[in-house]
Amino acid sequence: MNSFREPLHCETHERIGVFDRRSELIDIIIVAIPFTAILFNRWLGPLTPLLVLAVTPAYVLMRWERLYPTLIKCWPLVLLPAFAMISILWSETPARTLRYGFLYLMTVLPAIFIGAGCSRDALLKGLFISFAIYMCLSLPFGRWVGWGGPGGRAFAGLLGSKNASGDAAALTIICSFAMIFFAMNRRQFVWCGTALFVLLCGIFTLWGSKATGALVATIIALPCLLAWMISVGFDKRIRTSIFIISIVVGIAALSTMNFWMEPLFEVVLESSGKDAGLTGRDILWRKADQLITERPWFGRGYYSFWVHNNLDAEYLWRAMGISTRTGFNFHNTPRDILVDLGFVGLALYAIVIFFAAAKLILRMMVTPNYSGILCCALFVFECPRVFFELIGFQNMHFATIIVFVVMAYGLRPTYFPAIGKA
Repeated sequence: MNSFREPLHCETHERIGVFDRRSELIDIIIVAIPFTAILFNRWLGPLTPLLVLAVTPAYVLMRWERLYPTLIKCWPLVLLPAFAMISILWSETPARTLRYGFLYLMTVLPAIFIGAGCSRDALLKGLFISFAIYMCLSLPFGRWVGWGGPGGRAFAGLLGSKNASGDAAALTIICSFAMIFFAMNRRQFVWCGTALFVLLCGIFTLWGSKATGALVATIIALPCLLAWMISVGFDKRIRTSIFIISIVVGIAALSTMNFWMEPLFEVVLESSGKDAGLTGRDILWRKADQLITERPWFGRGYYSFWVHNNLDAEYLWRAMGISTRTGFNFHNTPRDILVDLGFVGLALYAIVIFFAAAKLILRMMVTPNYSGILCCALFVFECPRVFFELIGFQNMHFATIIVFVVMAYGLRPTYFPAIGKA
């Protein structure tokens, strides 16, 4: 079933309990650190970016043998943060663009090392452990926020908003299902039982968060995950047919989402009405379209719009009730990219993402494995959200790391040198 030649993965499989440089535990820690740091940002504060930044030197130190094959395969992904940094040449705020462009690069590099440079089992376990820890602490220590009118409440957990809590819960559900299939195949019943418990916690949190976007994306991604996981044991032709049918249905759903998205929102939350997180986007999108027409080709520069004393930004902050005047976006990934990097930047993103995603899907058709199928499901989860959230374009955000992990997994090397060899 799994024909990828990864001697390093095989070599470390029997050394998980031994904490040395060849241990798979190193890979699991590398995977878990950035996700855990971002999920617990409200507790960790300034330590969060430091922990994410620390992943790159830690990987270079502990896994330097994999560095060259990883980067030589995944160099197209580095083009995206590189282009964001290059936008200082035409940015309206060059110093800000350079600062946040560097943070964007430091967010992307760990994702590349996780997706393309860590063993497959470690990727799945590290992701699951991160979201499991968050979920188990979020339920007893999380907070409820007002929503949907007098007396309405939604669960924000340990994150900044109910929508962020919903995103984390949705990813927890997807990772938990993947872990259940993986553990059952390996007869690792402790992992299986833990994943089942975390899955139930994730379902409760997703429903309590009232995050309609995350809920709808989960409804789309979860059937794909289950179908692809079950197809692992099928004949190659049957498996390929299942993948193709799922992809065709997904493309059709995306192309017609303007017709079914709003009615589905109403069905999902008919007792409460439309998700409050979707209100006001028409104001944002109209202003974004205006800004795009002013500088269509290269945009205004990465992170150069949402700055204090920018009258357009101040107007939108007031209109959307953002009293902190920080941490905001146009809630539409193509529009955000167009405002910052123009049509040239959007074309570069589209080409790289399509190439990496196509390679990932083709790989899983031919030689499926549970981590790769999880990455396919995560890609499906993020696809519909790009039209009403900012995905893969923020620094120090777990959605950005998820997107680049998925793309890196599609481009990952088929062979690694053994650790410890000169």
